[in-house]
Amino acid sequence: MDSYHSSRWQKFWYLQFPFALPQIFASFKVAWTLAVIGAVVGRYSELIVDWISHRGCHLHYGYPRVFASIIACSLLGLSFVGVITLIEKEAIAWHISEERR
Repeated sequence: MDSYHSSRWQKFWYLQFPFALPQIFASFKVAWTLAVIGAVVGRYSELIVDWISHRGCHLHYGYPRVFASIIACSLLGLSFVGVITLIEKEAIAWHISEERR
């Protein structure tokens, strides 16, 4: 691209950015998964703090709701990863990692 006197923006847009897309999509997948795990761990820590401060009285009624929220968060995380995977397959169909699939 130097021989064609391309600008820095053209080098980035046409060369560097497309070759960085596999790493960008991989980081999106990890970030969404860790965000869901963080939400679940945050909810558990909130329950533990409530249990310690109230000594466990009448807190067992919230457990079905907690487990339902964990299942919902898991499904949401899986759906986000699925959507990112579909976008990744369309965006970088030319990449060698996609040829092996």
